[in-house]
Amino acid sequence: MCDAGRDVIYLQPILCEVAGQQASPVDMALFEGLRAYCAAFFSGIRVELRPALTVSVTETVSPFFGTRHSGTLLGSRVNWRNRCPANGEALEHGQLNAGHLLQALKPRFLRSGMVDAVGALPHDGMCVLGVTMTDLFCGDDDVFTGGLASLSYFAGVFSFYRCVLALYPPPAWLPHLPVRATILA
Repeated sequence: MCDAGRDVIYLQPILCEVAGQQASPVDMALFEGLRAYCAAFFSGIRVELRPALTVSVTETVSPFFGTRHSGTLLGSRVNWRNRCPANGEALEHGQLNAGHLLQALKPRFLRSGMVDAVGALPHDGMCVLGVTMTDLFCGDDDVFTGGLASLSYFAGVFSFYRCVLALYPPPAWLPHLPVRATILA
């Protein structure tokens, strides 16, 4: 059950703009489909799709750290990477830092209550879920992360990137792996 006055689940689309890439109508249709599914699953609770927020990724060069990529979301820095930590190979699709996204989305609380102007959770929200089509990672040694949540801050972030790979033909840059079936006797 939710607190009085906090009775809306908010879905917050997060777009990643790198070198002019923008969300397609298919992306927005997927977010709307998620909203409809959540509304049916959480029957009796309003589920709203918020206007999309964009992380515009820029490149900075530092003599100490080399080339870094980052952007901002709701005033918080969000790292982006385009190399696989396991083997150093290029990731054409790139990845956003899930922890940084979660930090940007979560509301800030004072003893007197939630600060309305900070984070993505409106005053009537039960929780906010950031949804993106961009791949996510958590740490420098992490290959990918599907999502991340903080129950104490009523916020989470989830990527459809790996799910969509199962629904649509893989892009040309993705290596095709042989499929093997094992029959268990």
